[in-house]
Amino acid sequence: NVRADLLQLANARGLSVSRLQTTDDDRLILQFEQAAPTLVYAWLADADDSYGIVPERVSMFAEPGGYVRASFEFAGGDT
Repeated sequence: NVRADLLQLANARGLSVSRLQTTDDDRLILQFEQAAPTLVYAWLADADDSYGIVPERVSMFAEPGGYVRASFEFAGGDT
């Protein structure tokens, strides 16, 4: 399932998910706080390469210390 696959890939990259939510219309919202941008980009590449999962919506903001705060919205949160 999309949720489990994305979480497994994040854990493998050492990324800590700060928020995980499934919406009423079956979308998965996943957020990272204070994450290294290189790890976030590697996680996105892993999701696409391993499972063909790509986000429908992305927000990413610079944080102090070279980190980012990022939010990703995916279709099929429970599938």
